[in-house]
Amino acid sequence: MRNWFLGLLVILGVLTAGLQNAEAQVLKIPDCNTLDILWNTRYFHTLKIVIPVQVMKCEGPSIERAFAEAAYILENTRFRTDRLKKGTRLPPANMLKFSTAKYKKLIVDDSENPWADLDKKNIHFPKDTENLDGFSVVGNIVHEARHLDNHLHEICWTGPNKGLWMCDRGLADSFNEGGAHSHALLYLAWIGGRSNWPRDKRIAIKNLTRELVQTRINAPQAQKDAWIEKYIDRLW
Repeated sequence: MRNWFLGLLVILGVLTAGLQNAEAQVLKIPDCNTLDILWNTRYFHTLKIVIPVQVMKCEGPSIERAFAEAAYILENTRFRTDRLKKGTRLPPANMLKFSTAKYKKLIVDDSENPWADLDKKNIHFPKDTENLDGFSVVGNIVHEARHLDNHLHEICWTGPNKGLWMCDRGLADSFNEGGAHSHALLYLAWIGGRSNWPRDKRIAIKNLTRELVQTRINAPQAQKDAWIEKYIDRLW
């Protein structure tokens, strides 16, 4: 599947504590030494990643740092629950556990883009993932994991990807429905609107989400506009 998360290449976090309300502290990514400890003691095994264990590089490209940051984001992101409409369905409390439960192995290889092997229940990432930050990896983990629930893409109806097998039918309101794009977009919308990340990062994520709804979702424009208003423009 195409690495549609490259739009977040420039995003880097600055992280600290969970958040239950609007006044909670903003999160930040731990320093490299702390990430290295988390990687070797927990995240390497939790992600079920197939690469040699080695010391994390703190400068330059690092496959270990990219996935460690992603794991930290998936595990520690919290969402404000104040002023939510009755019946709003929250994301899983631990998205790292939710996503990794769906696959057997995360394989880093010579693939051009991330993809999911439905037969073997593995997800694959290209070696150049080492050039990404954690936010650029998070969406792809959620996306590819959802494919393993037997949700495949369909041909795009309109837009720049018209005629290509790169779209999902409709948008989701919970993580029990919708396809791979729909899951990743819903998670992005929650991060952009109600997470404990810095405001500038959330704005970038909201902008990317809005763009991807238009180019990766098959639905009448009125439905797209209503979802964007609900999850990106108004509700949050």
